[in-house]
Amino acid sequence: MEREGGDGDTQGVEEPVGRPFGFDEASPATDAAASWGTGQSTPTPDTAATTPDAPVEQGGAPNAAAGSSRSGVGRRVGIIAPTGVAAVLAFSWFIIGGLPFADHDEHGAVAIQGPGDKAQPREVSLEEGDYYLYFEERGLSDADTVSAPDGLKVTVRDVDAGGRNGTPVEVEDVPGFLFSSQVNDVGWEPYGKFEANEGTYAVSATADPSGFGSVTIGNPPINPFGPPIVGSILIALVGVLLSVLISRSSVTLTRSA
Repeated sequence: MEREGGDGDTQGVEEPVGRPFGFDEASPATDAAASWGTGQSTPTPDTAATTPDAPVEQGGAPNAAAGSSRSGVGRRVGIIAPTGVAAVLAFSWFIIGGLPFADHDEHGAVAIQGPGDKAQPREVSLEEGDYYLYFEERGLSDADTVSAPDGLKVTVRDVDAGGRNGTPVEVEDVPGFLFSSQVNDVGWEPYGKFEANEGTYAVSATADPSGFGSVTIGNPPINPFGPPIVGSILIALVGVLLSVLISRSSVTLTRSA
């Protein structure tokens, strides 16, 4: 483009090339277009330097969620565990009848005879109440377990009730697998139980084979609550109460956290 000078001469003036429409002055694309118009090359911008960093995932949120999940599982276990333990204890209390720590031979013992042997009953004086019969074995080592012989049969007769040998008394079976105890080399497990009035009773025992062990007359499991069902209910209530207390404590700790 030419323009007139002061003396009437024309001078060639280089006019800046305009930027194409729609390009921003500060954009690399605009600079490229301007360079193309002027014949100058423009270096390509470094995409790695100009590209914004990709968002980095925060590990805190998943870890917090996992921790919260583990905490929730722990709370549930803490709530359920007392109830489950109480249920097992309540059922055991009802079946056994109390704590199996009573004196198992307080009222004497009788030797076990063979099937063809002459009966040798042991007479004992008892007060009115419930009594347990136990199989007792001596000479046990720490690795041994007490085990009643096969075919063990115990007979209890009420001598004062009349009759030649007394009146038979019903003996209720108590499974030996419910509990057993061992002190030093002496072990015992329950065999049965019976009710007695005040008086004299004759107890005899036979087994095949015989020759080891004896049957003892002792006290029933310790039960300060009366009927076993009462103790079972109390144990269950304690378990429920503990679960409620643990649940409330967990909620309080969660809110404070």
